[in-house]
Amino acid sequence: MAIVVAAALGLSLAASCGLRAFLPLLVLGLAGRLGGEHLDLIQSETFAWMKSTPALIALSVAVVVEVSADKVPALDHLLDLVQGPVRTGAGMLAAAAVAGHLPMWATVILALVAGGGALGVHAGKSALRLTSTATTAGTANPLISIVEDIACLSLSLLSVLLGAAVVCVAFGVGVGLIFLLVRWRAKRAASKALESGADLPQEPPSET
Repeated sequence: MAIVVAAALGLSLAASCGLRAFLPLLVLGLAGRLGGEHLDLIQSETFAWMKSTPALIALSVAVVVEVSADKVPALDHLLDLVQGPVRTGAGMLAAAAVAGHLPMWATVILALVAGGGALGVHAGKSALRLTSTATTAGTANPLISIVEDIACLSLSLLSVLLGAAVVCVAFGVGVGLIFLLVRWRAKRAASKALESGADLPQEPPSET
């Protein structure tokens, strides 16, 4: 159960890192520094530096720079290009930080999966931004950026505040996706069956 909880928290924080690399890490560090044992998700001494004053200052500066630069239409695409590896690494770090109390093999696997998840969210974000630039000449990009800021902050805070409840959300989403996939495959199979039946030659009626 501890692995499941850590996996859910790590993946949700990694998804947030796919939108903003440093904001989820700042939320995680501040929660561990100011929130007491109930909100401190960094249980391993290996990652305790994330709660230190120098780390929190550095993360705060990085958040301001990243959020501000993402509001500039000409600069946001360059930022997305450069920050692909950064957001992937941030997702891996966030997942490893909340799973640091688990066995090493579990922490490593979770970090790798979380990094892939962060990269996937980042790729989707970048594609949406390119579409916005092509269709609105970049005028909608700052608004989209603000929505991403809110989504990233909300998901990060929910991950920290709700803790184990994230497992229920992740489980519900997973079950819903599986249900939709099964229905889609069933409809596709039924459609193919109808098409193959329509293509069969009709036998002429037998003469009696």
